[in-house]
Amino acid sequence: MIPTLIIAALSAIAQFFMPWWVIAPIAFITCFWQSGTAGKAFVEGTASITVVWAAYAGFLNTQNGGVLAARMGELLFKVPNNAGLLLTITPLIGGFVGGIAGLAGYYARQAIMPRPVIRQV
Repeated sequence: MIPTLIIAALSAIAQFFMPWWVIAPIAFITCFWQSGTAGKAFVEGTASITVVWAAYAGFLNTQNGGVLAARMGELLFKVPNNAGLLLTITPLIGGFVGGIAGLAGYYARQAIMPRPVIRQV
């Protein structure tokens, strides 16, 4: 829960001043530092970035009355008035980038500082 909030807060703030791909180093570093398992690292990175991008895309869509998303959806998908598809795919792409970066951060920590394997007999 804490890594999800850290990734979401830092990436939301950082994207105002830096390029969109700043989400990857933030998710990488946070999951390197905090995540307990590979599955949690992927879910934390995916969930946090998906929520941030969905909220921001929804905010921008309401600010311009849905005109920009409708036109971009028509341009990209060749279907008229298809803003919903664009507003669905955008957060999923960002979430995938965040999830893969979080997973890479977890595995980088495992490569540097592996946990000892405890064998039970």
